[in-house]
Amino acid sequence: MAGALGPDVLAPHERRAVLHPLVPLPAGPAGAERLLSGVTFGVAGDPIAATIAGVLGGRAVEIRDEVRATYHAAATVAANHVVATLGQVARLAEIAGLQLGDFLPLARAALDDVARQGPEAALTGPVARGDWGTVACHLASLPADEHAGYLGGVALALRLTRGG
Repeated sequence: MAGALGPDVLAPHERRAVLHPLVPLPAGPAGAERLLSGVTFGVAGDPIAATIAGVLGGRAVEIRDEVRATYHAAATVAANHVVATLGQVARLAEIAGLQLGDFLPLARAALDDVARQGPEAALTGPVARGDWGTVACHLASLPADEHAGYLGGVALALRLTRGG
């Protein structure tokens, strides 16, 4: 189930396969439920991996060796980087006297918009408007150790405004 590794790491076993679910897997019932929720599985090697994905109710997508690291990087960004970004939201919310939960409906709606419209059309906010004064105001209000994360997000938003 290692997304970054190919089936060759299982040598010398005759039947080697990768079955990597594109869903976070916490321990216990929540992880089991997610495996059965119709997710996409990155597969490689022995065809049994695709069969297992189907039995679990998922969709199997073959991951070629030459794109495996990029595939896994995308999975890392989709899950881990989103969680890390929400960690920054929690820290900034606390400074502003709010809680992370106050911002989760905003994050959920943004993800829903991306699912419906794609990232470029879903982008809102100061970068999408070219409002660099607000970006500067944000930076001036943030603790210095939050600048890198904020500016990373600005750079990614700016890239979307330029078509990708």
